[in-house]
Amino acid sequence: MRYDAVAFLKALHAPAPRVPGPTLDDIPDDWRDFYRERVSIMVVSGGLPREQAEHFALLDTLDVMRNWDKYPTY
Repeated sequence: MRYDAVAFLKALHAPAPRVPGPTLDDIPDDWRDFYRERVSIMVVSGGLPREQAEHFALLDTLDVMRNWDKYPTY
């Protein structure tokens, strides 16, 4: 059996496939203001780049939505 070392090494450095995750279109309209507020805070006060702030704000929004029944504090 022959191995192609070049193909093997190229495969090691190939980008990983992106798994589609939730997007802003997946959250209800009434939670979008919460999301936008989080983005603004992370950009203005936190100094994060907008793309990174949007990512973390979406994660934060989904987490609050998931736990809203347990801890409705917002």
